[in-house]
Amino acid sequence: MNRYEVVEKVRQVVIRERRWVVDAISEQDAIREVKERAVPRGYRGERFAVISSEHEGWSVNSQPVEYRPAEAVPVDDGIADIGGGD
Repeated sequence: MNRYEVVEKVRQVVIRERRWVVDAISEQDAIREVKERAVPRGYRGERFAVISSEHEGWSVNSQPVEYRPAEAVPVDDGIADIGGGD
């Protein structure tokens, strides 16, 4: 049995929403305070949403590899137990 480092590379577009509760004299002033990071105690958390995802490829042991399912089937080498019944 061999050990491999397998990396799946995926490009994603993610929307991040951060929320603050801000006391300000106007909407524009509230935005300014958030932009200038002047509201450290008003932070209420964030949410992430994946908008799109595109598979870019695989690499094995730092080398790009094209996945070929027909070659991924275990082959009995007479040494390793590859499964099956009793």
